[in-house]
Order: sequence, then structure tokens, then C-alpha cells
Amino acid sequence: MNNRPNANAPLLRTFIFLGLITLQPLSHAELIAFDLHNSQSHRLIQYNNPFQNAFTHSIDDSFQVHQLGVSTISSGLLDTSTTGSDSLGLINAEDDFDSFFAVQDVDNPANTKGHATASWVFDISAATNLSLSLDIAAMGDFELSDWFRWDYAIDNLTRQPLFELRSDQTKTQAYQLASGYSTVINDPLSLNNQLLNNHFQTFSSQLFGQGSQLELFFTAQQNGGNEVLAFRNLEVAGQLQPFNSASVPSPSTLSLLLLGIVWFSRRHFKFARIKKLLPPINGKSLIPNTGLNRSETLRVKQYRTTYNTVLHFSNVPAYCILISSPFTSAFTVSPGAYLPDKTSCASGFSTYC
Repeated sequence: MNNRPNANAPLLRTFIFLGLITLQPLSHAELIAFDLHNSQSHRLIQYNNPFQNAFTHSIDDSFQVHQLGVSTISSGLLDTSTTGSDSLGLINAEDDFDSFFAVQDVDNPANTKGHATASWVFDISAATNLSLSLDIAAMGDFELSDWFRWDYAIDNLTRQPLFELRSDQTKTQAYQLASGYSTVINDPLSLNNQLLNNHFQTFSSQLFGQGSQLELFFTAQQNGGNEVLAFRNLEVAGQLQPFNSASVPSPSTLSLLLLGIVWFSRRHFKFARIKKLLPPINGKSLIPNTGLNRSETLRVKQYRTTYNTVLHFSNVPAYCILISSPFTSAFTVSPGAYLPDKTSCASGFSTYC
């Protein structure tokens, strides 16, 4: 028997490859959890801040979440330059209504230890390749004793450092308010050699490890009402595990994949298109499914994983050809006649012509 390469093999390999790609998780990062993002949170299990509304003695002391129109905000945090005289501010008092976390004069009579900590717990179950980003703005003449630090821990394991801001006593920074007013102030805050200003800038860092819960800690030590810092858009990004409910491929993707599987199965497994030309018998070329000397494509149903068909010809015995071995059937046909739709070819095999 002539063993020829299977012409469908490359197509099969291509289809399997495309299917595997479709089922793989997306390579780009997905937003897993967040807080202070358009004043909303997602997969936030717990927020803990013992200093929320704790500094009641002065509006210029703050270590908490604020939102314009919801909470009382100091003039040092608000930029009111478009409606009056102002030289300090981070939040545009005219149109910035998203929530933010503010730090101002943490070292005060209500907190004599001089520092404060707040924490967030996010659900990161089934997520890998984690990273965290946030937007930070700051303005003022900061001292060497001022510092701001973010740390994290996964599943209550050892805390790991994330970001730390310190005053750069060798630099000055230019700040521009909403009205266009500009001012230059000494000793700005710096993060990774990048100076901060009163416009929010995004900083991000990779998180090492994975687990069920991510706890983020923010600690600040700062003294002075004319030094302000704010941050928002706490975002945890990563890749969700395959088939997680939060990252199942879209219905259209699944539909196309299943449709392709059904089509391929019916086309290349249930049926095969076989073209056979046997050696001449009685001087006639034996052509499948016809008594004429011309080639026909014959659809053959697969049975027990072996392709089989009945070939019938003019004035010659009918032949049953199996992929594994050919043999002669016990019946004959008249010139031009066709076998019945279903003919027993051999024990355990059936043929549909």
C-alpha cells in the first residue's frame, strides 16, 4: 500500500495551536483590585485607619480619605487659585471631585508620636504576576525628618518595601496652580530620583509572590501645615489564572472556538475524503464508487478509528479496502451497478457510500 503523508496533519496542528492560544490567559495585565479609583473600590476586603477624623483640633491636620463636597478639606490641600489668591494646593476646588488620601501635619497635639499608618487588604486570589500603582502629588518645603513609605505583605507574610519618599534638600521644584500661577519651593519630595509636584504622577512597582490577600501599608511621618501630600488610584494589576470566573474568555471567543472544533471534527474525523486508484484488474482501472474510468471523491464514515470503504467496479469483484490491509469481498456486481447504501465489509466494520 502507498503510504502518503496525511495532508490534513498541518491543518490539524495549526488548529490545535490556535485553540491553545485562545485558551491561554491574556498576556497583558488585568486590573485585579483597586481603591480610590474614581471614588470607587473593587475587591477591597478591608480598609483600616485609626486616624480617620481623629485630628479634630485643626482643619490643617490630616491623615485620611477626603472628597470634595463630602468632607471638610484644608486650604493647603485645595487649589482655589482660579477664584482667589492661592499659592498652595493639590486638588482643584472647581472640578476635582474624586476621593483621595491626604497627609498634612501628622505630628500634632492629637498624635504626639509623629507618625501614622493606614492599611488596605485586597483580594488577589487566583492572580499572578502582580504589580501595584498609585498616583501621588505633593507640594511644600519638606524637612529631612519627613518621610512617606508604602509596604506590602501577601497572606500575612513578611512585609516588603514598595515606595519611599524623602525630601531632596539639594533641589528646588516649580509648581503651577490651576490659575497658571507658578512658584518655586525648596526641598521637594523625591521618589526614585523623580521630583514630585502638585500634579498627580503615576508610580508602579512589581509585587513579589502570590496568595489570597494583599495587605498594603502606608506610613507617614511629617510635621508642618504648609507641606501636603495626596495619593489616589491604588490599583493592583496582574494575570488571573485560566478559567477563573473573572477572566473567562468572552462568549464570542468561546463560540468561535467551539464552532471550529465541531466543524473540524465533522470534517476531518467523522468523514474523510479518500481518493484511491487500485492496480488494473481485467484491463480496467479500478476507480472508487463508480464503474467508469474516472476518479471520484468518496466520503467515508469513520468506524472504530479505522477508515474503510467499499470499492465497486465493472465486471470485477467488489473490493473492501481498509487502511491497514486490503482483501476481497465475497460478492460481485454488474457493470455500472452500485452496492447498497450499507454493505458489510468485514466483521465489525460498516460502510456508507
